[in-house]
Amino acid sequence: MRFYRFLSALFLLFSLPIHSQFIVGWNGGYAFVPDLNKEIYIYNEINKSGLKKEMNLVHLNHGPAVGARIGGDLFYEFLYSWKGASVTSKFDSANVPMVRQLKVYQYSFNFGFGFRANGWTIGASFDFGRFRGKGRRGTEANIKNIAFEKLWTDPNPFGLLSRIVPVHYTIFAEYKYKIFGFRPYVQFAAMKIDLGTLDYWLLGTYLNYGEFMQEKFVNCGMMVSIQIGKN
Repeated sequence: MRFYRFLSALFLLFSLPIHSQFIVGWNGGYAFVPDLNKEIYIYNEINKSGLKKEMNLVHLNHGPAVGARIGGDLFYEFLYSWKGASVTSKFDSANVPMVRQLKVYQYSFNFGFGFRANGWTIGASFDFGRFRGKGRRGTEANIKNIAFEKLWTDPNPFGLLSRIVPVHYTIFAEYKYKIFGFRPYVQFAAMKIDLGTLDYWLLGTYLNYGEFMQEKFVNCGMMVSIQIGKN
């Protein structure tokens, strides 16, 4: 529901008689999540003999972005960005083919600013959002009918702070050709969050003496977009 309100606000900005542009794009990037990947590595090592397919480490991620930009050479930007990665392992249980799937994603509302000249842009943003993970396990034949369960959420104070304090920060450059934008970016995370029951779900035990493991979603990549409106 928050996303649809955000989208409505973008269309309102786009309709104003000022320099404004509507942006629709796609992110593709590489994530740096060493603690999360350490748990996946341990899972693969412990179960190596029984796995038909080891679970890949979480790195490549992608997803949509939509937003608006107002202003001329000096501009402000409002962008909703979603990035996700999915990894899978396969094994047999009592001679039945089984699948374990882990889905990791991060979404944010990015409030940015920057400067542009001669087709080039440089900017930064303060990002409000969350980093989450879900998992499911079942037979290969029935896995699509099994709902994902939340493995970690954003417990307080992070859950509350993520709505009122930026927990990610992005720096970017962009080159625009006609209506197309090509944006390399780096997104930093300000704090780690608990990974909840992830290690118990993967390994059947907690690695950190009963305490949750922690991670933060740092990533870099490229956003390709279409930008329509008053330049």
